[in-house]
Amino acid sequence: EVSKYLPVSESLKGVLESKKIEPDRISVIYSGIETDNINYLRTFSFPSHGGLIKLLSIGRLTEKKGHDTSIRIVSGLVKSGLNVQLTIIGEGVEFHNLSSLAVELGISDKVFFAGQKSWNQAMETLYSSHFFLLMSKTASNGDQEGIPNVLKEAMAAGIPCISTYHSGIPELKTLDKFGLLCNEDDVAHGLNVLENIRAENRKFIEEYFDSKRINQKLVSVYKEVLNES
Repeated sequence: EVSKYLPVSESLKGVLESKKIEPDRISVIYSGIETDNINYLRTFSFPSHGGLIKLLSIGRLTEKKGHDTSIRIVSGLVKSGLNVQLTIIGEGVEFHNLSSLAVELGISDKVFFAGQKSWNQAMETLYSSHFFLLMSKTASNGDQEGIPNVLKEAMAAGIPCISTYHSGIPELKTLDKFGLLCNEDDVAHGLNVLENIRAENRKFIEEYFDSKRINQKLVSVYKEVLNES
């Protein structure tokens, strides 16, 4: 018998509770990131009028990552006259569908598929971007996210982020607080990001998702289990 369930989000905790798992056997342990290794961009500026707006999305090219929604958002921005470019870092089975979508929408020159990158390479691209998009959604086979670490990393870096009301993502509370979460497949959501979201994001990630704090919580849970044995 399982002594303790350790879901990575409150959302997944709810799934366990729906399966009649006793609440006292469930402890949410978030997946942590190493905030000490992430540069917080204290100087940040948007491009001048007419300058290139650089958008970034990082994640495997699978349906649940919602890259198709990001591409459609770029299409809408281009139609409105904005000079934008979307870089997508990652590889996966949806590459041909996504690249075909960019061609179909007439924005193949605005969407750059960068392939797989190392963590350091991905972070360097992040630091030079103006917005981070992760438009996650429930895949047709039911596959869902937990709380994507790359979204936490972008928030910790001070990059304005836009994501969705999907799975555990709303637990990144500053995104919801500042109206930066969309419904799944909602391509009408604009890129109105408040500058002060950057500082709020960093503070929230350090408080709830720093790996040192999470490791301390995990040790406490293990001690609790051992004491009950």
